[in-house]
Amino acid sequence: MNPVEAMDHAIWSRIHSQSLSGKYVFLSASFPNPARRRDYFESSSPFEITDATVEAAAAILAAGGKLLSGGHPTIAPLLLSVARDFLEDLPVDVDRPVHVFQSSYFEDDIPEETRLLEEEGAGEIHFTKRHGQREESLLIMRREMLRMRPVAAILIGGMEGVYDVNSPHSEYTLFTELCAGRPVYPIAATGGAARLLWEALMRGKESMRWSYSSIELNECESRVYPYLMTRIIEDIIAHELDGFTSASAAR
Repeated sequence: MNPVEAMDHAIWSRIHSQSLSGKYVFLSASFPNPARRRDYFESSSPFEITDATVEAAAAILAAGGKLLSGGHPTIAPLLLSVARDFLEDLPVDVDRPVHVFQSSYFEDDIPEETRLLEEEGAGEIHFTKRHGQREESLLIMRREMLRMRPVAAILIGGMEGVYDVNSPHSEYTLFTELCAGRPVYPIAATGGAARLLWEALMRGKESMRWSYSSIELNECESRVYPYLMTRIIEDIIAHELDGFTSASAAR
């Protein structure tokens, strides 16, 4: 076994030795569009975003967790294609591993491959009601999605919908409001909104409204995504166990 294979074996053994027990992990990600905001685009890398997204999805599913994400037309098919590889290993009584939320405002924009993968059982698309214009409909969708109570959020790439210091309706802001105290992991090397948030947190321009159990914020700059995502999953599990222990002690 060469060093790379040895590291991969160690990583997956550590993940599989623990479990997220069907808990949701929120993945907030997208590929920045230069036609809309060049500042998000110029710092981002589509290769880093793709690699980080695939490794995050695989790590979450390998630990028994479920993926929760908005219906971005390029991210959702990527998540569902990863989930397809896990279908044979799921117990028969476990529901679909990926849950994608989308506003009915964008119902006609769902990629055909996303619908096909839903039919295969890799995931489920949840449509929320359309109300008013684009931003109002997106806000309804994001609030409905986060009512699934994910235990953590991983941010990859993205634009103002993922994180914007001036927006009360970004997925980051809504997550910290509706899932208060639960950890957020901005994957800095993917650029875009995730990088901006990571820098703001590192410099103290954004306050961390959560705590990590076993990881440091500076580790989120790593490009070794299999290892980084393992560290994140371990931290999420430890955070959940810490909360359980604290609640038990309180009783």
